[in-house]
Parts: sequence; structure tokens; C-alpha cells
Amino acid sequence: MREKEKVTDYFLMTDYRDEMPEFMSPSRCFIIWQHKISDVSIIEAGIRKIIQAGCTHFSLFGEYFEKVIDIIKRLDLNNACLAYGSTTDLDGIARAIIHYHKKDEKPYCYLIYDDYYFAQYVKEDFIHHGRDVKEEIRIRMAANHGVVEFVYNGRDCIFSVSENDFMIGYLGYEKHFPIPEFALYEHLFDGKTFLQIWDDVKDQFV
Repeated sequence: MREKEKVTDYFLMTDYRDEMPEFMSPSRCFIIWQHKISDVSIIEAGIRKIIQAGCTHFSLFGEYFEKVIDIIKRLDLNNACLAYGSTTDLDGIARAIIHYHKKDEKPYCYLIYDDYYFAQYVKEDFIHHGRDVKEEIRIRMAANHGVVEFVYNGRDCIFSVSENDFMIGYLGYEKHFPIPEFALYEHLFDGKTFLQIWDDVKDQFV
């Protein structure tokens, strides 16, 4: 079980197995559900508390998001909740939280997750406003036909992109990932992610 993580005054992350936070109003709930539900009662109790606190907007991501939407619909006795999700648009959660943080009257954003690493990707995307950076990376990678060798901290590195494979890391220690979020947010460069070192290396991506 992991501790609740307060990213900002309006953005709180928590593992679903942890005790649910006290939900402030107005609020938006984001749920990452990547794995099979092993104990329905835990997620039911959490969602029931969320709904009882007045939260009616749910955005979900993950392999099993539809199972969670079914639970939301079953517990939504007043038919007041709007719930939607995706198995591919992890970026969408970070974009939505960034959008809400730009409002003068900010809602409280709560991210409930069953996968710590996916949650960290959302946090990193939020902190670095990663969508704009990722678009810059995409354009520069395309200009280099999907393969760039570069130097970081005096060591040779590589970033290679193909249709279903993203390879990145120090030469000789590369790692392969199935989706770009994994490649960009993995701590491969002396404890830093590629997004974190981008400003230091982007001039090599010409």
C-alpha cells in the first residue's frame, strides 16, 4: 500500500487499496485500472465514497476500465454520473488535469490507481506539461527517420522508434517499450527520465 501523494493543492493521487481521501467539492475523479479486479469490494467501497461526496465526473484509463464503469453505473443510484474511458489515451488524463488547473475556479482532481507506474506517467506528464514536449520529440524523431544517437553525461545513448517498439537508453543498456509513455518516463539516465533530460540533449536531435 502506498501513501497518498499530494501533487498540488488541487491534485491528489492515491492507490485504490489505501483509504480514500476526503473528497472536496467540486471534484473530478480519474481512475487508472490496468489489472484484473481481485477484490471488487475494495473498489466498490471507494467509488461509493466518491459518489456520496458529490463527485459525478469520472475519466478512466486501462485494460479493465469498462469493469470499473460498470461498478460506477451500478452504484450511481441517482443516475447523475458521467463516466468514460480508454485503453489507449493515457495522455488524456494528464491533459484534463492540466486543463482544470488553468481554470480560475479549479476543481479538485483525484487520481485513483491500481498501477503505480501508470500513475507516475500521469504525474510526470502533468509536471512537465509533457504533451507539448512530446510533440517536439515526435517531430524531431521523424526528421531523423526514427533513430537518433546522442550523448548524455559523457555517455553514448540511443532513441529508436518503430511502429510497435520504442528503444531507448545508454548504448549497451537499451530497453524496449511497447508504448511511448513507457520510454519517455522510465528513469534510464542516471535516475532521470528522457523528458527530464530533453532540454539538455534536444540540440542533438536536428
